[in-house]
Amino acid sequence: MARAKTTRFWVWVEYLKYGKWGGVEVEHTESDSDWHRGKPFKKTPATIKLETQNAKKLSDVLPVNRCIPVVSPRVVEVLERHGADAQFYPTTLRSHSRNMRSQFYRAVNITRIISCLARKKSKFRTFSGSDDIGWLYQFELVDKAIPKRKDNSDPPWFRLGEVPRVILVSDALKRDLEAVGVAGVRFFAPPDHTDAMFSDELPYTTVPQPTWGKAAPKPVIEMVTLLGYKGSGSGALRAAMAGTRFKPKKGRATELEVPRDSDDIHLAYHQLHAVDLTACTQMPNLTSVCIDANLIVAVDLAPLAECKKLETFDASSNQLKLIDLTPLGRVKTLREVRLDRNPSLHTIDATPLRGCTKLKSIVVDKDVVVTGIDKKKIVRG
Repeated sequence: MARAKTTRFWVWVEYLKYGKWGGVEVEHTESDSDWHRGKPFKKTPATIKLETQNAKKLSDVLPVNRCIPVVSPRVVEVLERHGADAQFYPTTLRSHSRNMRSQFYRAVNITRIISCLARKKSKFRTFSGSDDIGWLYQFELVDKAIPKRKDNSDPPWFRLGEVPRVILVSDALKRDLEAVGVAGVRFFAPPDHTDAMFSDELPYTTVPQPTWGKAAPKPVIEMVTLLGYKGSGSGALRAAMAGTRFKPKKGRATELEVPRDSDDIHLAYHQLHAVDLTACTQMPNLTSVCIDANLIVAVDLAPLAECKKLETFDASSNQLKLIDLTPLGRVKTLREVRLDRNPSLHTIDATPLRGCTKLKSIVVDKDVVVTGIDKKKIVRG
């Protein structure tokens, strides 16, 4: 494909061959497509969080590889001087090795998009079953489709409407960025776009580096350990019948860690025959305990009496033979108890739940006899 004598617009290509410098990973961003629309954000987007392994050799344009320019202050200065259509938002860059952070760089939302691809003169691949372009190779533009500004100059940059991931830069902006010595971005004429994109390794160019401050320590998530047990479950059943605490044999325990601040415990499908809920007393935000879909024959609910925010207890789809609901009677926030699909559970004394004024339902099987509670609260599965 022959190149035009003069190039009006150039493709902005971030330097993606990291080599010994510049590698950056994105820790968090909103949907990339929100940044590709070529329209202003009405609300400030979430801060883009980045992390680098090498904080000593960073470039003016970080190789984020999301088609979202993340640039240094001197790039911002050039863009503003040209009146580029853009919104600038702060980012947080964390140095992994030095545990430092910087807000030196700005993420740029390009607020102009122009559809000007000369499809018949371009090489591309579309998505299956669609005319939308998924991969754009060498291409050409329809110059007449790119409007001039009021001063008869070209728009400094814009996103290509047919492929919004592609950023095009005017020749005037390209020359000014190069004159400043901006590193981390290269410019290719559209006909040369793919062939030259990853052709060679570039040496590192010394540029002004960010200032760093101490990073806030990463939050430490405190865990609590629940104990589940596999086996026949007969020991748990005997303890429940005798009203004593279940003491399993050594080596039978399966440790299940849960964040202490979590509001939910879900232990379904672990093939447990018994479970120790003592750790629930250490979870101040706990609202839901689900031990459904196991093989549990009996469970001691005493620890749940100390859970002041508990709303749901679910022991459905187990092998329960009996259950003492007395501890749940002390939980004033309780709303639902599920004991359905326990084929060996035939009778339930729900008298202790009379004091649970917020209780909406106790769910049981059709043939289970439930006593001691308003029949309107009994829901039969």
